[in-house]
Amino acid sequence: MIREMNEEDWKRVEEIYLQGIEKGTATFNTKCPSYEEWDNGHIDSCRFVYVDDEYVVGWIAISPTSSRCVYKGCVEMSVYVDSNYQGRGIGTKLVAHLLQEAQIRGYWSVYSTVISINTASIALHKKCGFREIGYREKVAKDRFGNWQNTTLFELRLERKAEKPVNYHIEKAKELFGKKFHCSQAVFAAFSEELGITEEQALKIGACFGSGIRKGEVCGACSGALMALGLKYGQADENDIESRMKTNEVSDRFMEEFKKENGSYMCKELLGCDLSTEEGIAEAIEKKLFTEFCPKMVESAAKIAKKMLV
Repeated sequence: MIREMNEEDWKRVEEIYLQGIEKGTATFNTKCPSYEEWDNGHIDSCRFVYVDDEYVVGWIAISPTSSRCVYKGCVEMSVYVDSNYQGRGIGTKLVAHLLQEAQIRGYWSVYSTVISINTASIALHKKCGFREIGYREKVAKDRFGNWQNTTLFELRLERKAEKPVNYHIEKAKELFGKKFHCSQAVFAAFSEELGITEEQALKIGACFGSGIRKGEVCGACSGALMALGLKYGQADENDIESRMKTNEVSDRFMEEFKKENGSYMCKELLGCDLSTEEGIAEAIEKKLFTEFCPKMVESAAKIAKKMLV
């Protein structure tokens, strides 16, 4: 699990950093700074640790590349993983998480300097999309007294135009107003952020409206859950962290939706059963599809937005 770093994590952050010093390929430093020195040299935001069973096994942070304000969007990345946990994809997950957060916070370039003989770190940077922009030859001696080169990496973060605050909510309501199912409307409202097309999202969500046409779980909830699953869901049999994260966000979504609306069951929300012709007729007569259901779409999109965007 990845979470924000706090001062209480320093002991493990220091221990992992000392491993890098000892190996001699991660840093030219020969001693670990104090927490105060490290804290002053790194930006307050985008400090994360990877935790395995409540034990910190990796960390990542950024520091400024310059004190000049024109370069405030350019940062230097540092990432370290406990030697006993390397080769498990932890570094990749930390870098991916940091890049996502860095983009949200408005940074536009992430740089990294790697000692050139550190082939594992070079492979990690290339895997995560960094491009090699140069090298420094015999820039410093390692702890063993050998001159080493460093390789310079850069990743430009795409700066997308900011959407209005309520964009996803209004988009979901717009799609529902165009006679798409509630499940389609909510899921498709987040399609761009989830890396799929609106058409794909509409097709995937097409069979979940009206409580899967049986008056069961509200289709707006189903659309939101599909979006949460696509963002956080487990795709590797060994990725227990993603499974736990998915369970946590889906439970939280359903709890919030029920708290706000009294239920997440279609029959209970509408007071009629859409699995029957009589129930559909009653819903039409009471204008539930045009007056009540849009409120459920709005509610689901609003709650999901807090977890997705």
